[in-house]
Order: sequence, then C-alpha cells, then structure tokens
Amino acid sequence: KYWCWCFWSLEVEVLDLLGAKEIAVRAWDETLNMQPEKLIWNVM
Repeated sequence: KYWCWCFWSLEVEVLDLLGAKEIAVRAWDETLNMQPEKLIWNVM
C-alpha cells in the first residue's frame, strides 16, 4: 500500500473544544481503505 499527505480543513466551534484533552482523526479513501490504527514510520 502507498500513503501520501492530503491537506484538509474542518471548522469546529471553539466551545466544542474547551473540554477536549485531545483530538483524534482517522482517514479512509474512496474504497474505504482505512489508515492503520498504529502507524509504522519509515525513513526515506
């Protein structure tokens, strides 16, 4: 599998973030292939 960077944005109300300790996001493509839960970083 190949992975690449994709720029994205999301507008969120500041009040919704006040009590949050962290924000998590997980991406998937048009064929519903999901990002691995635990990423393995490589040095290119």
